[in-house]
Amino acid sequence: MTDLTSLSDDDLRALYSAAPDLTKLSDEELKAAYAAHQPKADTSMLSALNQGASDLVSGVGKTVKNYISTDAGKAIEAKGNSLASKNYKSASEQFIHPDDGADKHTLGVDWSALPRAAVEQAPALASDVAGQVLTKRLGPVGQWLANTLTFGARTAGGEAEKRAQARTGDANAEPTTEDKLTGLTSTLAQSALNKMGTSAIVSPSKVTATGIKGALQAGGNVAKAAATEGVTNAAQDAVSQGFAKRGTDQEMDPAATKGALIMGALGGGVFSMPHAAKETITVTRMRNQSADEHTAMAANRITEAAGGSKELSDPTVAFDATKRAVDDVRRELSDASKSVTNPSQVAANAIDAAKRGDKLSQRDLAAVDAEGNEQLSSLVRQATALSKLVDMGNYDSGEGRFAGGGSEFARKNAKAALFGLTGIGALPHIAAQGGIGLDTLSATLPHVASSIATGYGGYRGLKVLDKMLGTASPAQTFANKFGDASGNVRVQPPLNQSPTGPKVVPQNSLTTPQPWGPVPEPMPKFKPDVLEPGIAKIVEKLQRQKQQQTAREAMPLLRQLAQDAKPAPEAPGLDASALNEQIKGALLMASARRKLAGQMQAEAEAEVSPMIQEQGGLEAVRNPAMGKRAQELISAANALARLRRQPEEEAPAPAPDAPETPPTAPEPSVAQPKNVDTRGATPTDAPPQPEPFVLPESPHVFKEPKEAAEAIYNEAVAGGKTIRHAEGFKAGTTRRLAGEEAIYNKISTAMPTVAERGAFHKYLAALWGSDSPDVVSQVREHMLAEFPQHAGTIMQHLSDEAIKGLWTKPKKK
Repeated sequence: MTDLTSLSDDDLRALYSAAPDLTKLSDEELKAAYAAHQPKADTSMLSALNQGASDLVSGVGKTVKNYISTDAGKAIEAKGNSLASKNYKSASEQFIHPDDGADKHTLGVDWSALPRAAVEQAPALASDVAGQVLTKRLGPVGQWLANTLTFGARTAGGEAEKRAQARTGDANAEPTTEDKLTGLTSTLAQSALNKMGTSAIVSPSKVTATGIKGALQAGGNVAKAAATEGVTNAAQDAVSQGFAKRGTDQEMDPAATKGALIMGALGGGVFSMPHAAKETITVTRMRNQSADEHTAMAANRITEAAGGSKELSDPTVAFDATKRAVDDVRRELSDASKSVTNPSQVAANAIDAAKRGDKLSQRDLAAVDAEGNEQLSSLVRQATALSKLVDMGNYDSGEGRFAGGGSEFARKNAKAALFGLTGIGALPHIAAQGGIGLDTLSATLPHVASSIATGYGGYRGLKVLDKMLGTASPAQTFANKFGDASGNVRVQPPLNQSPTGPKVVPQNSLTTPQPWGPVPEPMPKFKPDVLEPGIAKIVEKLQRQKQQQTAREAMPLLRQLAQDAKPAPEAPGLDASALNEQIKGALLMASARRKLAGQMQAEAEAEVSPMIQEQGGLEAVRNPAMGKRAQELISAANALARLRRQPEEEAPAPAPDAPETPPTAPEPSVAQPKNVDTRGATPTDAPPQPEPFVLPESPHVFKEPKEAAEAIYNEAVAGGKTIRHAEGFKAGTTRRLAGEEAIYNKISTAMPTVAERGAFHKYLAALWGSDSPDVVSQVREHMLAEFPQHAGTIMQHLSDEAIKGLWTKPKKK
């Protein structure tokens, strides 16, 4: 028979009520009767939450009992045990060690118990997260102390008891002082790991992008938090087992570590989801905003005007700060636009639209960038970002408030909702019919009061939800999303690196004095592309001035050299002729230096001149086939070269006190070959050089592709070209132009600076002006030569396959 001594009094009473004569029952019947009267195990989610709360409070009780006060600790522990539901079966133990064996489950764990196990762990993890959130203002040190307090308070006592049980093998063993020290050491080690996991939940990486990319970043934060919490949770379990079982014959339990990894990953993912959901909603609402430095400047303006982003939760403050930012940007934009002379029509229209607060397209922004004014481009983008912001909520100038979300919609329509829900709106109609009285009013008032209370409760609930999702204050969400720590609100003007005024050459006592004086300073920059057609007269005047200046500078030097050339008494071997030759050589060397430096600088400046570059470079400018415009540029370049050369036609006069030197015999000259220019020109019979490639330019670049295709068709017909299928020609041209514009926009958008985007703007006209794939390939080579730093981006979007596709009709799927 079954041993009845192991049963409790309640079990015995239950069995006796079912079968008074237990001696007549077999073992199987006795077991069945016992099982029938056993209370059913509680596996509800609410009981799992109660169990988690019980473990948290009883864990604090164990810590107080073992380290502070035994009586107080026992009282807290008893209170925690009372929170647990009766007959509740632990899900964590069932998940890690399944009742029916690990070999019957995937990865050896009971996945059906995982949801309840996660709920059991939730109260402890919530206390750690709450501590990190509440002490976020205190910085890393404050958060570390909070983590140590929340984690250590519920863990240290249990770690000490776990060590005592492992050391003695007795489940009720009291921890010794050594056990308590071991528990504290284990707790501190686990606390550092716990801080890493909760930080991934509380302080995820900032989501910088918008739209789909931003949503993917938010999802990545969830995955990162889950992985971090899972790994740290498993490491904590390994540390706990290691300290508890150290020096004993007990082995590590890998199943417990594996279960801690899985439950930690699930908890980390679940607790990081609310923040990720809020970020996903934010990036979806802000998908039309550009996450760049200019949007950050607009956000910084709002934060600065409000005195901090936290103040923007007040709708009145949000309105005032946003309005001030909008007004400041428009005023600065108006001032900056005055410095732009002769802008293109598209750029002028875009600037005016930005001043009105209209949103601009990529074509408009590209036209503004082409003006080359970085400050203007930034202000236009800031104005566009702010105009998009005010459309995200109720920007009410009449009430002076800026708010959003469902609660703001309910507040705005509260009057209509109140009349509809309560029936107040029907009272005047009833009164007009003579059917209203005190009885009617007394019967209506409870309904009205109940409806008002319900509506107000719903409104408060919407406000809480809007605050959690970040929809209550669009201005605050915008400032937190795009604002940065720099606080910049406008593009800083470039520093003046070339101040006016004479340059002072510092004297260096360690420098050996030279007989020809100091090396001359480089001449100021001379830009031939800004000269008028009457450049010859200007150049002649400048040459005369330079000659006079050179003579004035040379005379004191000559006198000084002549004075120094007198032979000293202690140097009888140095005669006057040798000194005179030395002086002449020094003067010629100084002149050669000035000539070479000036010529090299002139060539370098002419090579990078924007106007000469537009004609294909310095070599192209020298080609007489470029026409009248090229001839003007050639004259400018030649005048620049003449200006850079020092006048060497007249040799300087000898020093007054120097003795005359007899003429020396000329050096034998080497015969020059025929047809060779001794100044470095190419032979007269050299083969003609191919004409350089000149970027094409479409006159229809500021039209829409369809409108431009129509104009191209009309020009082709007017030029005598026969087009058999007019509509097909127009459709193909429209498709090509749209494809080229898309390629241009992708490359231009990838360029980080306004200056680069402005310089790249000409390539849209060049692509539209290309009439064959070969020409587009040459345009691409021109891009690569001008922007080698963006070669990867250019080749990615303008590959050979992409060029071929511009003239190929896509196949229908």
